Amino acid sequence: MRRTYPSSEVAADGQVIVVKFTDHLKVEILGAFHSAETGSYTFPDSNGGGSWRICKPKDELDAFATRDVVCNGNLVQLARMARAWRDTNGVPMSGMLIDTLAYQFLATWEHRDKSHTYYDWMVRDFFAFLAGLDASKSYWLAPGSGSYVWKTGSFHAKARAAHSISLVAIDHLEKEEFWSAKYEFRRIFGNAFPS
Repeated sequence: MRRTYPSSEVAADGQVIVVKFTDHLKVEILGAFHSAETGSYTFPDSNGGGSWRICKPKDELDAFATRDVVCNGNLVQLARMARAWRDTNGVPMSGMLIDTLAYQFLATWEHRDKSHTYYDWMVRDFFAFLAGLDASKSYWLAPGSGSYVWKTGSFHAKARAAHSISLVAIDHLEKEEFWSAKYEFRRIFGNAFPS
C-alpha cells in the first residue's frame, strides 16, 4: 500500500485500513471473504483482542434505500446532515450508527415524507430523539441485516446541545432572521449545511 501511495498517510483503524490522500480524500479499505450461500461477508476486527465478524451490506443497503424512498429522500439527507454534525462537533458515532438511528427515527417521524422545507424540524426532532435514547445502551441492530452496531462513545450531551441550538435557529427562521438562523445551523453542521 505504501509503495503505491508513498505521499499518502496509511494507517490501520480497527477493521479497516485508512488511506488519506493529499487532496483530503479519505478511503477506508476493508478486506473480507464473501459467502455465495448467504450473501454475507466475513471480515477481521482487531478491536478487543481480535475476532471475525459478519456483515450483510446488500441487505442493509436495500433496507436503507427502501426507507429512503418511503421518506421522500429524507433518510439520505438526514444521514448526511448528521455526519456533518458529527464531523463538526467531534461526536463519537460511526457512519453505520448514524444510518441506523436515522433509519429508526424516520420510521415514526410524522413528517418523514415531506419536502426539504421540513429539514429544520427534522434535525430538531432527530437531535431530541438522539438525546432521549437510553445512555446505557451499547448497541443497536442495523436495518436489513440485524447486525450489531456498537456505540463508540456518549453522544447524548452533544445531541442535547445541537437540539438547543436548533431551537434558537428555528426561532430566528420564524422571525425571518435568516442570517442569524444560518449562523446557528452552521454551529451545528459547519459550513456544509445550510448551503
